[in-house]
Amino acid sequence: MSELNVENVDQVLKACREGALMAGLAFSEAFGFEITLSVDRSDSVDRDAFPDDLKGAGIFVVLEARSAAAILVLPATTPFLPHWCHDAREVPIRLETLAKQARVLLPTASRTINCWSMSVFDIHDSLDRAGLHPGAPRIQLQLTAGSQRAPASLIWPFRHVEQLLIPDDIDADSASSHPITWATVEEGLAQLPPYARSLLKVHVPVSVTLATTRQALRRILELSPGAIISFKKPCDETLTLEVGGQPIADGEAVKVGDKFGLWITRMTFPKERFRKVIGAAAQLSHGAGI
Repeated sequence: MSELNVENVDQVLKACREGALMAGLAFSEAFGFEITLSVDRSDSVDRDAFPDDLKGAGIFVVLEARSAAAILVLPATTPFLPHWCHDAREVPIRLETLAKQARVLLPTASRTINCWSMSVFDIHDSLDRAGLHPGAPRIQLQLTAGSQRAPASLIWPFRHVEQLLIPDDIDADSASSHPITWATVEEGLAQLPPYARSLLKVHVPVSVTLATTRQALRRILELSPGAIISFKKPCDETLTLEVGGQPIADGEAVKVGDKFGLWITRMTFPKERFRKVIGAAAQLSHGAGI
């Protein structure tokens, strides 16, 4: 059974037991001291009788599979959490590696696609926002650091985890039109989830077009050293800067030492085509009308 649903408790429980050692090492690396993870038991989450360890603030490690997601919940009351765990800006950055390694807690067949983490002010409300399934199964885990112990929970399935990324004071329908400003670009980028920040590392070709022309293939075959190709573009006309094949700016050629550079004089951004970026599981569930 490859999909995360309420019926594959045994498969998830087995995966947790087999991946407990590796997950414990991931926690140790993220928090900076030795932590072991053990599997307690499985039960279900009752909306009308929420357990105490799923109340108040906490940390979510979201594991998105193809059709749904699982959430690893750590209460903020965990005694050995580092101080930076209480900083919403630090959590996604510092727990990026942990989120990726925590996928060992799910069956291999579930094909975890996206993994990210965040801090939440209210675990109960946040689970509801993500689409908590009635009677959702839960694997109760235990984190141990020296003589201190703390509970953790792996809960699934969630089909709307993208709702977790929308601020509390913004409703989902108006989120796309809500203006968000930051003091610096770096501050804004730090708020993105890890899988979104990873897009910024993608390399794209940057080119400057001097001039273009169209020639018959016969003329191209006749070219030889010393041949001159004429262009209709004047020498003093502005040059075009392209990124990924899309024109974004105009500029003038300048000399930089023994090389040439482009002095940008005007930005010409392509037509805006913004789309809401959500996780793969949530995107698939929306497409299926779930």
